[in-house]
Amino acid sequence: MPSVSLIRANSYDRQILQTSLENLLAPLGGMSAFVKKGDRVLLKPNLLTGSRPTKECVTRPELVYCVAKMVIEAGGKPFLGDSPAFGSAIGVAKANGYLPLLEELNLPVVEFQGKRYETVSDEFNHLRLCKEAMEADVVINLPKLKSHVQLTVTMGVKNLFGCVPGKMKAWWHMEAGKDSARFGQMLVETARTINPDLTILDGIIGHEGNGPSGGEPKFLGILGASSDVFALDRTVVEIINAEHMPTNNNLTILQPLQAKLLPNGQVLLTRKLIEAIVELNNYWDGSITVMMEESQFDNGNIDQKIFNINELPFNLEVISFDLITPALLQKHKSSIVLAVPGYRQNHIAKVCDLAGVPCIYVSEYTLKTRQQIAAVTTSNPIMRLRKMLWEYNQEIKQRKAIVMADGLQCNGTPTYEDYKQINRNPLFFFDTRISEDMLATDAEIERRTENSLQDKPLRLLFSGRLIKMKGADHLLLVAQELKQMKVKFEMFISGVGDLEKTMHKTIAANQLQNCVKMLGIPDFKTEFFPFVKNNIDLFVCCHRQGDPSCTYIETMSCGVPIVGYANEAFEGISAMSETGWVVPMNQPKVMAKKIAELSNNREAIKSMSFKSLHFAQKHTFEKTFKARVEHMQQVIAYSKQANEVTESPLSEETNPIFA
Repeated sequence: MPSVSLIRANSYDRQILQTSLENLLAPLGGMSAFVKKGDRVLLKPNLLTGSRPTKECVTRPELVYCVAKMVIEAGGKPFLGDSPAFGSAIGVAKANGYLPLLEELNLPVVEFQGKRYETVSDEFNHLRLCKEAMEADVVINLPKLKSHVQLTVTMGVKNLFGCVPGKMKAWWHMEAGKDSARFGQMLVETARTINPDLTILDGIIGHEGNGPSGGEPKFLGILGASSDVFALDRTVVEIINAEHMPTNNNLTILQPLQAKLLPNGQVLLTRKLIEAIVELNNYWDGSITVMMEESQFDNGNIDQKIFNINELPFNLEVISFDLITPALLQKHKSSIVLAVPGYRQNHIAKVCDLAGVPCIYVSEYTLKTRQQIAAVTTSNPIMRLRKMLWEYNQEIKQRKAIVMADGLQCNGTPTYEDYKQINRNPLFFFDTRISEDMLATDAEIERRTENSLQDKPLRLLFSGRLIKMKGADHLLLVAQELKQMKVKFEMFISGVGDLEKTMHKTIAANQLQNCVKMLGIPDFKTEFFPFVKNNIDLFVCCHRQGDPSCTYIETMSCGVPIVGYANEAFEGISAMSETGWVVPMNQPKVMAKKIAELSNNREAIKSMSFKSLHFAQKHTFEKTFKARVEHMQQVIAYSKQANEVTESPLSEETNPIFA
C-alpha cells in the first residue's frame, strides 16, 4: 500500500521550508530513498504562466530551490523542465522570480521536446510525451494545489500534463471541451507512463476561484508527498472535500452568424469561426459551447465550409436566442457568456444577471456604421429612413444592455470610443487571423521593395466582398483615373460578390485587362497571404462604412501599407498606428491622385511598410486571443468579488483588478 506524508506548513522562508520538507520526506525514507549518486533528476514544477506572478499560479521558487538542494546533497544532478501554456519554461520561470535561485544552484532549465511512447492502455496505446521526462533517471513532480475550472482541482496528475508538448496540449484541451471523461483518461495514462518517482505538493498557499490562473491566492498550510501520485491526489481530494465543489467551467458563446444544418450530421459554418474557437481552446481551461440560430440559407461568407458536427472543437447548440433562459445557462454550467449587442441579443445581459453568470458583449458596429450600411444597401428613400430610425431605437436598447453587462470587448477603435465610458470593464482589440508564424519579416519587405523603382508598375491590391458597402464599385473608377494619369500600375482584386460580373464587363469595356486582374478566392494561408507579402506595394481600401474589418490589421501583417477612405474604422487604426494614408470618403479621383503621388515616392511606401508591420506584430492572433481570455477571467473574478461585496455590506474594500 502506498504511503502518503502530509504535514502542516505555513512559511516559504527557505530555512523553515527546508526543515518542513525534511520532516515531510522522513516517513518515506528521505530524499536518499529516491535519488542516488549521479542520477539525472528532472524537477517538474507547475510553470503555467508568467502573466500573474503574485497570484500563486505556479509552484513557488523557494520550494523548487529547497528540493533541488536536497537532490544535490543526495548526490543527484537536478535540472528543471516544463512546457508552459504561455511562453517558454525559462521565460515563465524568470517572470516568477526563479532566476536568482536557479543561478545560485547553477540549475539548468530545459525546454521539453516531444516523442511518441508506447503505453499499456487500450484507449491510448501511444502518447506523445516529452523525452526529457521519459529519459530522466528520476522524476520529481512538484505541483501546485489549485482550483481548476475544467477539472475542479489540479495537483500531481494534472501537473504531469506539462510533460505533453505544447501543441498537443492545445489539441487535448480542445478535445476536453467535447469529452471531459476522455481528457481525464488521457491525464491518468500520461501520469502512469511518466510514473514520477516522487511527488511533492505545494499547498502552503493555493490558488482558489477561476483556476488554474484566473483566481486568487488562498492560504491552505499543507505540504504533501508520496511515491504514488494517484494516492497523494486522492488523499488531498478527500481532505479539501473537492468532490463536492461546484464547477462552472463552460464558456458559452452566442454567435450571431446563423448555422445551416445539413443531412448526415453536417453543418455549414465559416472557417474563421472554427479557427477562432481552436485558438480560444489554447487559453480557455474549460469546455466551450457555441449557440447559433438556424438558417435555411447559405451564410454568404466567402470562407463558408461544411463541417461534421461531431468533429467540431466545441459543443454546437442550434437554438433561438429567445429560448435562452437562466436555467439553460445553469444547465450548461456556464462560467461566462459572450454575446453580441443587437436586437437578437440585447436581452442576454438580463438573462445572465438572473442566472448569476457574467456577460461580456463583443461589439463591432457603432450606430454611425450601421446607418452607413443601411444607406448603402437601401435604395428606396422611405425604407432607408425607416431603417435609420430603427437603428436609432436599437442603439438606445443596445446601450442599456452594454451598461448592464459585466464586461465589453470592442473590435476596433470606433465602438471602443463610443462605449468604453458606459461599461465598467471594457477591452479593446483588433480582429485578425494572422498568427505570429505568418507575419512578414523586415527581410521580406527589403526583398520586395529592393527593385521597386518608379519606372516599374506600382502593385495595388483589394480583397474582400465585391459589394457596394465595401466600395468595390469604386475600384475600377480609381483604375481608370490612374490609367488616364499615365501611372504605371497593376491592380489585383480578390473576392466574390454581387458586383463581380459587372466588374469583369467594365474591365473589358475600358481595356483594363493589362493592368487589372481578378483573382477570385485563392486559399488564404497557402496562396493569398504569401502572394501579398511578396508582391504587393499598396492596399487600396474603398470601404464606405466603419466596420472593424480584419482586412486592415491582416494587410499590415504582410508589411503592406493602406491608402483608404476616411471611414471611422480606418481613421482610428491609421491614427493609432501612425500608418497609411486617409483620403476623403467617396472620392475615387482623390484616391487615384494620392496613389499617383505615392507612385512617385516609393521610399515613403517602403518606410510605411515597416511601420505597418511593426504595429501588426503587437496584434497577432495569439496575442489577441490570450488578451481576450485573460479579460474574461478578470471579469469572472470581478463578478465574484462584486457578489461577495453585495452579500457583505460591511466591506468597503475597492476591487483593484480594473483600477
